Amino acid sequence: MAEHQTFFLRYCLRFTLFAVVFGFVIRGYSFAYLPAFLAGNLSIGEMMVTGTTGLFVVPICLGYLLYNRLKSLEIVSVLFGSALLCSSFLIIKTTIPMMMPFWADPMLAAWDRALFGGVDGYVWSHQFAQYMTAETAMLFYIPIWAVSMLVFPAVVVVFETDVARKVRYLKIYFYSWLVLGLGLATVMSSAGPIYHDRLLGADVFAALPASLATVGFEGSSVRMLQEGLWQAYQADGGQQLRGSGISAFPSMHVAMATLWACYLTERSKWLAPLGLGYAAVILFLSVFTGWHYAVDGIFSAGAISAVCAAPALMGRMSRFGQSPARSKLHKTLA
Repeated sequence: MAEHQTFFLRYCLRFTLFAVVFGFVIRGYSFAYLPAFLAGNLSIGEMMVTGTTGLFVVPICLGYLLYNRLKSLEIVSVLFGSALLCSSFLIIKTTIPMMMPFWADPMLAAWDRALFGGVDGYVWSHQFAQYMTAETAMLFYIPIWAVSMLVFPAVVVVFETDVARKVRYLKIYFYSWLVLGLGLATVMSSAGPIYHDRLLGADVFAALPASLATVGFEGSSVRMLQEGLWQAYQADGGQQLRGSGISAFPSMHVAMATLWACYLTERSKWLAPLGLGYAAVILFLSVFTGWHYAVDGIFSAGAISAVCAAPALMGRMSRFGQSPARSKLHKTLA
């Protein structure tokens, strides 16, 4: 297999090795987190080959196995790589409060209020509850997002004919988790509106649980997951040996949805509305569910959009620099 067909898996394997060692050191030279890590990998693997995801993944892999064995191996390798990347990411993500205690929530909450004219983002979003049922919100924000996030590398491999663009988007996918999801998330350590008051002993978001119940989230999978993460955080003194960890800024939900939007827009103007609409829905739901401040998602969307657009912008600037009009302007000024 060519280098461009194997680099993603190699990147993910190296990161996994780093994450395992990192977790061992940060957690006091203990592998107590490994059972949860292994269970997470098995869970992701099971999701990829069963249910709705399996209906997409398995036939494509089998079809390419008969038609093009190398392409089939590449698809399997990026699927395996994305599963490793996500579970290894959680090893480090769950240690963020140990490295940098949550501190940025008051600042992020203040930015949100400034953005929405003095009210919290969830208050603004819940006025649109009549257009978005809790069931629809849960469907998009949890299973649809999770599947789309995991299979993005495989979709790029299957449908992309431009090797340079394939490599570029796989690298953006990989480094987004490291730079945004780990690096910046550690620097801007924050928990999100749903956990704000519990962490700070405040009552700034005291009305949020009741508002979530009003729009239909009471007893939902969203609320159960939110409470489960908090219980996992409390159970072991913030070590988060179980669960996927608590982290708000920046929003990886929005980052991955924006990556889809950028890729679809670059591929076809007809696919652009689908991608942009999906990203907008995930951004809205990140606030609607109480998980994120709006600025978490806005920053992620801006960062991913800038990275994806950079090659095209640099190309245009380069062409302008070499254009006859530019040369004529230089001669006139000289």
